Amino acid sequence: MINRSMYDLGNEPSAIRELFAYGMKRKAEIGEENVFDYSIGNPSVPAPDLVRRTILELMDEDPVALHGYSPASGDPAVRKVVAEHIATKFGSPATPDLIYLTAGAAAGIAISIAAITEPGDEVIVISPYFPSMPWIHASGCEVVEVPASQPRLPDRRRGALSRHHAEDERRHHQLAEQSSRRGLHPREPRGSRRGA
Repeated sequence: MINRSMYDLGNEPSAIRELFAYGMKRKAEIGEENVFDYSIGNPSVPAPDLVRRTILELMDEDPVALHGYSPASGDPAVRKVVAEHIATKFGSPATPDLIYLTAGAAAGIAISIAAITEPGDEVIVISPYFPSMPWIHASGCEVVEVPASQPRLPDRRRGALSRHHAEDERRHHQLAEQSSRRGLHPREPRGSRRGA
């Protein structure tokens, strides 16, 4: 038996994949140099030379070890380097045991949602957001979409907050009053619980 909801999830059209296919079609029609396709996150510039050299160095390693599986949370040496980078750059007490490597943002978001939610939870997403957010529904949760706005600076002549800033403040207080909601933001994928 096939899980119908998961089958439908994988069969649903993806806006990002549709844009990517359109970009490929346009490249064939008008030339690759005339299309700047940022739909799927593919690089638009070459990787630094260090990446190329490292790949070539890896080819000299034992092929059995090189192509084997790493632990589920990622290669320990890579996790150590990532933790050191976070600690140095941001002054955060990051350690390798706090680092979990995934194969792309989609896997990271799906794992994070599954880890911090329970079926029936509401997950707050700031819109616009990554259009392929079906993992929230797949976890049995409800999406609560909150539109983003660009706050304006206070009107210094009157000393009053702008209309947009006041709306942001109202929205913040409204969300803070709801104790069972969790927030997910692209820059903070671990989420946070909003307490009453």
